[in-house]
Amino acid sequence: MKVKGKWYLFIGILIVGLLLTSGSTLAQGPSENVDVYGSENDYPEKCNNGRACYTNIQNAVNAVDSSGKIHVKAEEYNENEISISNPLDVIGEDKSTTIIDAGGNQHGFYSRTDSIGIAGFEVTNFLSHAVNLQDGSKSIISNNIIDPGSPALSAIQAFSKVSNVEVSHNKMYGVGIRAYLGSCDNWEITNNTIDIENNAHHGIVGGGSNYLIEYNDIRNSGYPGDAGNHQAIDTYQFGSPSDWMIQYNTIYGNEDGIQIEGSDHEVRFNSIHDNSNAGLIKLDSKIYATLNFWGDPDGPTVDWTDTSEVDYSGGGDKIVGSEDSVFYSPWISGPDVDPDEEGIQIDTNSTLPGVQLPTSVNITVAPVGPKPTTEKGNEGYINQAIWGSNQLEGKDTITVNKGYYTGAEEEVTKPADIKSETCPECSADLTRIDSEVNLGSNDVQLGKKGHGFTITGNVTVSEEVDASSVHINWNDIMEGNVVNKGSGLLDAGYNYWGGRNPEEATSGNVNTEPSFDVSVCAIQGYLENNPTAGPQEANAALVAGNLAPGELTPRERAKIYLSDFGVEEEEAYTFIEDYGAVNINESFENTEDYGSMINSLTGYGFGPAGGAGGMLNKQVAGGAGSYKGSTVAATYDVGETIEVDFNLSDFQGDPVKGEHAVVTVSRLKEGEEEEITTLKPADYEEESYTADIDTEGFMPGHYRIYIDLSNGTSAEMIVKVEG
Repeated sequence: MKVKGKWYLFIGILIVGLLLTSGSTLAQGPSENVDVYGSENDYPEKCNNGRACYTNIQNAVNAVDSSGKIHVKAEEYNENEISISNPLDVIGEDKSTTIIDAGGNQHGFYSRTDSIGIAGFEVTNFLSHAVNLQDGSKSIISNNIIDPGSPALSAIQAFSKVSNVEVSHNKMYGVGIRAYLGSCDNWEITNNTIDIENNAHHGIVGGGSNYLIEYNDIRNSGYPGDAGNHQAIDTYQFGSPSDWMIQYNTIYGNEDGIQIEGSDHEVRFNSIHDNSNAGLIKLDSKIYATLNFWGDPDGPTVDWTDTSEVDYSGGGDKIVGSEDSVFYSPWISGPDVDPDEEGIQIDTNSTLPGVQLPTSVNITVAPVGPKPTTEKGNEGYINQAIWGSNQLEGKDTITVNKGYYTGAEEEVTKPADIKSETCPECSADLTRIDSEVNLGSNDVQLGKKGHGFTITGNVTVSEEVDASSVHINWNDIMEGNVVNKGSGLLDAGYNYWGGRNPEEATSGNVNTEPSFDVSVCAIQGYLENNPTAGPQEANAALVAGNLAPGELTPRERAKIYLSDFGVEEEEAYTFIEDYGAVNINESFENTEDYGSMINSLTGYGFGPAGGAGGMLNKQVAGGAGSYKGSTVAATYDVGETIEVDFNLSDFQGDPVKGEHAVVTVSRLKEGEEEEITTLKPADYEEESYTADIDTEGFMPGHYRIYIDLSNGTSAEMIVKVEG
């Protein structure tokens, strides 16, 4: 291709300046400036500036001194293996029209030296690498288009110990970056678009330490069925990779997103979504991957390879690794900046590489996965969320899912809303912060109506804060104090103070009115049942009638019951969430010991007598067919005896003897209620329960067998009776 039109000269420093404004810096130093014109037409006319002129790039490279600059005018150059042996910059006039066609040969550029700069080209029609860095350091590859046009190996390849390389503002198609053959350390890969176009290549693979990978779009690495082989980002295991920072990237549409080996890596503030097999694979030591968006507001799906079940089902991209090898909570959950698009969108400018996060983001905290520790050494999920919010611009929302949290002392240093999640039950009673809370910024909200906390540590507003812009509301502040060291009046109204006088639980200039004499959950429950009432009216009504000051709510009473049996507070919260406070209290009141209480909540486990086979004498492994989507356990002829034989075990796996059990058989009739045909007790003999069902006189069809126990536990099976 030949570019038509009047030629003009670019002064070298102008082009370098343009590259600088795009975020790229080329190697600098004393230079000899030369020009390259691909066409010989009017060649003398173009060389009247006193600088040397050449008709091909290789001749110019051979002639220029170290640290020189070669300015290549927009045209198509049929060159390949452009060999560079001195530090210099090769600068194309315009990456869209300054084209290097390698003619189906191996490489575009080939370098064995330090401090080269390549910018402003489209490199195409190569078989191996557009830029092959065989040795050296401190090179910069920026502002290029790299598209081989047919299968090739990589856009940029590094051998040996090529280090301190910057790759920025490039567009790569079908090929990516390979820097893994040797210890290629200290690479910065930023602001690139890398579309592998479903080829069998990585987007970025490196084998060294200290990589910064940020603000890149990396997509379509690998192809269907290629899971585990090619990733958007991969650390090469034989290069001793360590200390990679992967942040603000958009990683999507790949077979695998990120595969990490080595140590001391961090993956944060990325948008990782719609990767077919996994968003992140961790192969050895632990990695921090908190504060990422995983394609779903509820976070990633976590599948530890050494456990039998999915460990957390958030709905987003999958995290794969050995148990507790990845720190993933908290995560970014929104907001959705483009609700008209399918799925949640958090990138505010898709025309730029990487993820451009909204000014204000939603960060979700859940007590799942290993507990992270912030850079200040504060352990805990809430601490990590506060640290993450402090790094971002704007006022973020930190939503804390129900649970028991022991670390929230990381100082809040910018505006934020910190609230508990929305749930059917009162979230303040189910979301406990057993920690100090330090508010070091104006415009902070801690708790709000329907989204409060139970807090046991001090809540402190720092000296430099305008406390009149801080609000602490709708919480149960049980033990700690609220301390205002800032200026202005601190709003701490609409809180329950654990039965204490609010004046004795505060320090500094704090407004506590209105305050509650009962828990905020009791207030909210009253308001839900009396929608025209106000909070103070609810407080007065509860004090006067239903709940005296300081009286325990059902959840508080359940916690005390569980504590009496040695259940730790964090585990007690899980019990209450799983089974409900009212059920737990009723179980304690109707049973004599902890084991009986647990059995009444969880029921007994059923199993076949002898520990093998099924609970029916003709039961077939895998079933004997199906009935309306349910498995048919066994098939009998009319007149055959259905022998039911089972044992029971409690929550500790011990056998249960002498339980009252009843076996019921009902005929299943299309469009009609079930018709009971048999009802008889099961006999207990030699640690098993038995009942024989005579099918003489049964109509052919399907029957449901129920086994009901006196404590409410039940089991059921479907059988077929044939005529």
